Amino acid sequence: MKQAIFGRLLTLMLGLCLLQPSHAELLIGQSSPLTGVAAETGKGLALGAKVYFDSLNAQGGINGRKIRHLLRDDQYQVSSTIANANELIDKDNALALVNFYGTGNIGELLQQKTLERAGIPLVGVYTGALATREPFTPLIYHTRAGYHDEVDKITRMLAEMGLTDFAVLYQADPFGEAGLVAARKSAEKYRMKLVGAASYPKLTTDVRAAAETLARLNPSAVIMISITKPTAVFVQTFRALGGTSQLFNISVANYDELVRLDGKDAVHGIGISQVFPSPYATRLKLIRQYQELLKKYAPQAQPSYASLEGFINAKVLAEAIRRAGADPSRAQVARALDGMNNFDLGDVSISFSKTNHQGSRFVELTMIGQSGELAR
Repeated sequence: MKQAIFGRLLTLMLGLCLLQPSHAELLIGQSSPLTGVAAETGKGLALGAKVYFDSLNAQGGINGRKIRHLLRDDQYQVSSTIANANELIDKDNALALVNFYGTGNIGELLQQKTLERAGIPLVGVYTGALATREPFTPLIYHTRAGYHDEVDKITRMLAEMGLTDFAVLYQADPFGEAGLVAARKSAEKYRMKLVGAASYPKLTTDVRAAAETLARLNPSAVIMISITKPTAVFVQTFRALGGTSQLFNISVANYDELVRLDGKDAVHGIGISQVFPSPYATRLKLIRQYQELLKKYAPQAQPSYASLEGFINAKVLAEAIRRAGADPSRAQVARALDGMNNFDLGDVSISFSKTNHQGSRFVELTMIGQSGELAR
C-alpha cells in the first residue's frame, strides 16, 4: 500500500517537474565582423548587445532565465556568415539571432533559406538593401531604414541646395549595387543628373581607380556607398587628386572612425545620413538608458551609433522573448515580434506586424564639424 502511494506521489512530482518551465540559459546568436575591414562596426554591434544582455542578467534574466550571447566572427565574409549561422542554429540550438552584418551576407542567408529551414527569427541586420526586404522576408525584423530612404534624403537635400548633378562611389557587391540603384531612382525623382559612378572591390581599401575617375568628373557632389575604411582612403585620395565635390555617405560610415583615420581637417564638411538617433541625444529616455548601462558595463567605451544599434536590437529581441513566455520557442518569439506594434524603446518606437517587418524609417542628415563633432 505504502509503495503504491509512494509510486503515485513520485509520478505526480515528475509530472509537475515536466510542467515547470526550463531554467536553462536563453541562447542568442550573433555573427558580425570582429576582424577585417568592417571590424569596428561589428565590434560596436556586439558591444551594444552585450551591454543590454549583461544588464538583464544582473536583474535575473528574462522570466528568470539568464541570456547567453553567442558571438561569432565572420570577417564580413559571406561564407563565414553562413557557416556561423548554421552552427548557431544546429549545434548551439540558439533561440534567436541578432545583429547580423552585410547585404551579400544576408542575401545568401535568404537564398539558402537558412532562417526559414530553422524557423528562427533574426532581429537587426546591418543592411538597408531593398532585396533583403522585398519580397517580404517573414523571419527578418529590420530596425534600420533602407538605403533607398537614406539616399533619397541626401538627394532631396542636394536638389534643395540648387545642385544639379552628382556621382556615386560604391562597393562592388550587392551592398554597393543596392545603393547605386537607389541613387539612380532618386536622381530621376528629383530631376538631377547622375554623371558617373565608380566602384572598388569588397574587403579592400583599393579605391585609387575610383578616386581618379570621380576626380576627373569632379561633380557637384559625390554620394559614397562605402564602409568606413575605404571611405577614409577615398577621401584622402580624392582630395589629393584635386576633387572638390561635396561628399556624402550613408549610415554605414562611422564618423568617429573617419575622424581617427583621416583627421578632423580632412573630413570636415562630410555629410552622413543616420538611421538611429544620436547616441548623445540624452533628451531621449532610450539614450539615457543606453549611456547609463554603457558606463556601467563597458566603462572604457564611448557612445557610438554602432553600439547603440546593437543595444536597440538586443532590447527589441529581449522584449519579444519576454512576451513569448517562460519557456519560449523560436516560433513563439517570432509571433511576439509580429505583435510589437509601436513598441516604446524610450521616446523612440519600433513597429512590426505579421505583414510588415520594416520597424523604422527614421533618417536624419548630419555633418562632420570643424572640430570633428557631428552636427545636425
